Amino acid sequence: MLRDLLPNLGNQTYIMGILNLTADSFSGDGLLQQGKPLQAAITQARGFAADGAHILDVGAESTRPGAAPV
Repeated sequence: MLRDLLPNLGNQTYIMGILNLTADSFSGDGLLQQGKPLQAAITQARGFAADGAHILDVGAESTRPGAAPV
C-alpha cells in the first residue's frame, strides 16, 4: 500500500515554504527575476525558517511544456 512507502510524520502539521526560482514561475514571483537572485533566495529561505517552516521546497526547474532543462 502507498502508506507503507511514506515516512511516518506523526500527527504534527508541517509548514512548507516554497522558493519559486524560475523566471516563468506561475505565481509571477520568480526570484531569478530580481537583481540579486542568490541573495533574494537566501533572504527568503531564512525568512521561511524564522517564520517556522519545517520544509523548504526549492523550485529551480520549470515544468512548463517546452521549458529548457536546468
